[in-house]
Amino acid sequence: MPRRAAVRPAALRSPAFVRLWAGSIVSSVGTQMSNTAKLWLLYALTRSAVTLGVDGLCFSVPIVILPLVAGPVCDRVDRYTVVKVSMAAESLEAAALAAVAAAGVLRPWIIYLAAVTEAARLAFDIPARTALTTALVPRDAVLSAQSLSAVVWNSAALAGPALGGLLLATTGATAVFALNGVSTFIVGLGLLPPRAARPSAAGGANEDGVNEDGDRQPGRLGDGLRYALAHRELLALQGVLLATSTIALGTETLLPVLDRAVWHGGPIGYGMLRAAPGIAAVLTGIAISSMRPARRPWRILAASMISACTGLIAFTWAPLLAVGCILLALAFAAVSVAQILVATQVQQTAPERLRGSISGFNAITQGGLAGIAAAVMAITAASLGARTVIEAAAALTALAALMAPARTRRKPPLDSPATGEPRLGSPAGPPAAPVPQHPKEPLMSSNPDAIAALPPIVAEHIDAVNAFDTDRIVATFAPDAYVNDARREIWGTDAISKFVAKEFVGDHVTMEVREVIDHYGDILVRARFDGTYDKTNLPDELVMTSYFGLHDGKITSLTVIFNQPSPY
Repeated sequence: MPRRAAVRPAALRSPAFVRLWAGSIVSSVGTQMSNTAKLWLLYALTRSAVTLGVDGLCFSVPIVILPLVAGPVCDRVDRYTVVKVSMAAESLEAAALAAVAAAGVLRPWIIYLAAVTEAARLAFDIPARTALTTALVPRDAVLSAQSLSAVVWNSAALAGPALGGLLLATTGATAVFALNGVSTFIVGLGLLPPRAARPSAAGGANEDGVNEDGDRQPGRLGDGLRYALAHRELLALQGVLLATSTIALGTETLLPVLDRAVWHGGPIGYGMLRAAPGIAAVLTGIAISSMRPARRPWRILAASMISACTGLIAFTWAPLLAVGCILLALAFAAVSVAQILVATQVQQTAPERLRGSISGFNAITQGGLAGIAAAVMAITAASLGARTVIEAAAALTALAALMAPARTRRKPPLDSPATGEPRLGSPAGPPAAPVPQHPKEPLMSSNPDAIAALPPIVAEHIDAVNAFDTDRIVATFAPDAYVNDARREIWGTDAISKFVAKEFVGDHVTMEVREVIDHYGDILVRARFDGTYDKTNLPDELVMTSYFGLHDGKITSLTVIFNQPSPY
């Protein structure tokens, strides 16, 4: 995936992230322990599989609906506080269950209520924690952070049920709930990053969601949804997440059916099959966390999806249980690669002020929609067979992998190339022409080969310029980057942000790429500029050269020059 291994995971170089990550481990393991105990007690009380389905619905329905509200809330308030309240709520819920279990008055409706409250808690916790995680690390460490977050979840899914089952058998349900409550409260809250280590909420907005220019920041109900619907890449990423989560959950659900029909491994064989995906996901996450970001993530994403689907189809035809476990592990390793890439791309694509809302969609997709789709797979398998259903789902996912990412790469918001430049060396004046209408097409260019030669960060920068997206433009720069425009030096992302908002986005600058040159690592982009800036004394067709300096996947310098023809 990435190009070379780092000495250690880049995200672990951030002390604030390490504290949040360690707290997540405690919270996730405790949640899995409690869920194991709750399901065991529910079945012991009712002896009905239907009640287990009802409990699943009590969780799935809220997790599909509530993030639509919870995500914007996480964009409007301090995300650190949201995570803190969420962990406190988990402790209180565990304490209440421990008290009820100790008193011997536990009833099915109480467990159903606990499932609803758990879904409500996670509806806020997931968007806030995901957005906070991304904000605590540099942009080039987001992949590492998302990989380590995946390791937490998959490790908890392995260790939590095992530890919960052991405690349930030796000390009883009361001890399971009590341990979860106490450990989450004491250890989890204590490991959250201190206030001084956190980024400001809402992307630089104050507590009322108003930035220093007096503009109210987005984050209201519907803002994230409108943004996602307007950006095809985000929709494609959610589609990938839904597809991979569905085939993963559906396959895990059908493992006992497939084992009984093909390998007859019994409880031990089923346990091996259940453990293989989790172990593969943990090892994959650890490996990716030490790698650098990929240059072409969409290609890797498509390849990982196709590999996962191929592996699952081969898995259903494995002649031996051991071979099946290996193929299943390889398929889930590929699923993990795809989902980590999706999480990274989503966080890097979404503006900081809307990351809570966009992360809420991930919770809806993985926590709700994928569970419903997996249930449909299980129901369908009753008539068509587990092997047929898994193969059909894998084939459809592979087909989508071949088509959707390719369309997204050909028609990104990258209407055109490199940086825009408002003033273009002349003083700005009132708009000289109406705001140009920008076609919803691929990068504007009279030279398709030039587009293919653009490094990903430059292509993203150009895309953001033509989309008039200040946040995305600024996100392509290194913190200490500088811009030289019309012999003015603008240093640092704060100054660049103001410059971009006023003179790039404010003047509606667009570019049409004509030529791209890679000169020993420096990228030269010649492009035709247009916009509503003052065009006095400028040629009808203004072609300028943007000189990009790159390092570690970020723009470190950008110089825009209106060159004259060489006399030599």
